[in-house]
Amino acid sequence: MAEMRRTQAQRRAATRAAILTAARELFAEHGYHGCSIDTILIRAESSKGAFYHHFRDKAAVLEALLAEFEEEGVRRAKEWSAGITSPLEIIRISAQNLLAWCTDPYIRQVVLTD
Repeated sequence: MAEMRRTQAQRRAATRAAILTAARELFAEHGYHGCSIDTILIRAESSKGAFYHHFRDKAAVLEALLAEFEEEGVRRAKEWSAGITSPLEIIRISAQNLLAWCTDPYIRQVVLTD
């Protein structure tokens, strides 16, 4: 059976995701200021044209990653407090889980440091 060709929208989404994944990894390893767009593109196996199609600059990549972090945080907070009715217990469980999450190298470097 022949492999189905991806649509242009699927290819664009895959390119954007590859750039964000590469940036996330590199920012965790070297910090935001410790890597360049070129380094991100090498890791993402992408081109400058593709980069600038999706992002105006490296700061826009960081903004996109922080938006993902915010969305993930909301999702996790809902999971952490699911089924708990005591506000005090929700705060305790959420704070405990948040602190554990902040030990992740990416969160520690990019969200808390950079």
